Amino acid sequence: MRAFKDVELMPGALFLLAGMVLVLPLKWVAAILMAGAFHELCHIAAVRLCGGEVLSLQLGCHGAKMVTSPLTGWEEPLCALAGPLGALVLLPLARFFPRLALCAGLQSFYNLLPVYPLDGGRALRCASWHYLPPATAQRFCRLVETGCLTGLTALGLLGTFRLGLGLFPVLAAGALVIRVGRENNACNVAAAGVK
Repeated sequence: MRAFKDVELMPGALFLLAGMVLVLPLKWVAAILMAGAFHELCHIAAVRLCGGEVLSLQLGCHGAKMVTSPLTGWEEPLCALAGPLGALVLLPLARFFPRLALCAGLQSFYNLLPVYPLDGGRALRCASWHYLPPATAQRFCRLVETGCLTGLTALGLLGTFRLGLGLFPVLAAGALVIRVGRENNACNVAAAGVK
């Protein structure tokens, strides 16, 4: 099996990295990058273990976007969940590397949300498309995503007004809602006839 050759670093990723370096201590920037790299390595390992190939990897300000060869059955949901679940392995290292464990835990929690294009949303979509008719799967996923985003927005408002966290929680929830609105792709499962 050959290694993937197409790795693209988008300008937005460099802008985000520059912003992090300006506002965060370097130890935190390193922890964020290491947790993110481990997350992506878990995805790559899962794809390879399932017999697939990673064709390209694109790093941008919204995270990484990986293109793989078509996967069958439960392989794509498994590979989608491998990143956030694999990164949870870093949590027991909290005693020795507290920043890395915290960053890995937060990235895992965020990526496990059942909202597409996050890993949890991709796994939900692919599993739904595998067992339900396409129209029913799409409605089911939209219902789950809407419920999750509504709950996150409510928590963001609570954090803003009751806990005095400023506008950050509302802006974070709003950014996720906008991202979800832009991404509306099906899964890459060959057996389901979806690409």
